[in-house]
Amino acid sequence: TAPSIQSLEIARQHHTRIQSINTTEALIVGNPHFPDALTTDYGWKLLRGAEQEAIKVGNHLSQHLGQPATVLLNDQATETQVKDKLHSARFIHLATHGNLVSMNERTDLPGVQYSFLPGLLALAESDPEDGSLTADELRDLTRNNPLNAELVVLSACQTGQGRVTSDGVDGLTRTLLTAGVPTMLVSLWNASDHHTVELMDEFYRQFLEEGQDKAQALRQAMLQIIEQGDDNPQHWAAFTLIGEAE
Repeated sequence: TAPSIQSLEIARQHHTRIQSINTTEALIVGNPHFPDALTTDYGWKLLRGAEQEAIKVGNHLSQHLGQPATVLLNDQATETQVKDKLHSARFIHLATHGNLVSMNERTDLPGVQYSFLPGLLALAESDPEDGSLTADELRDLTRNNPLNAELVVLSACQTGQGRVTSDGVDGLTRTLLTAGVPTMLVSLWNASDHHTVELMDEFYRQFLEEGQDKAQALRQAMLQIIEQGDDNPQHWAAFTLIGEAE
């Protein structure tokens, strides 16, 4: 899917640019030990499934790229580490908590600046970073230095949502597209920690081992889960591919 016709052209331009760049690294995050403030504000708990997911995805990408992928788990998955490695990664997979509304948009926190773009991902704290990676921060990081990732997977809740405007949805997806990413895999509602492990494992197998394009790989992964007996779309249908399908 695409938020607008123009975004298809932009995604294709990003895809063409990235194919000419010899980037062979992968960045995977799983179950970061996020700050207590995020637990208090959003009621989030640690994601054991996300940790398993990150390890499985890391194995797939390590084999595909011919070198070890960077897999950051628990306390290692700091906001500083992630920001430092974003620009060198060909594939980025973040398995964590997500939310449409960032803490900066809350009106009961005095003295804070409002976030212009909706969307937040939970990471581990690392001074001076607070562990909440917002769409605004991603925009600022990539304003003059685009990402070189051909695929970014935001394996978290509500990462495909945003503010509805006349030309599409304004949130993490548009931020990443503007940042130079041609293809994003995001969720439209709260994803299941347990079931998402199976979906992502099969998605990467279809994409990297079976040679399917990214859109077909996602479809085949969903069909495989149905064939295994899980016919409840709430468990696996939240994820959708945005942008370039190849």
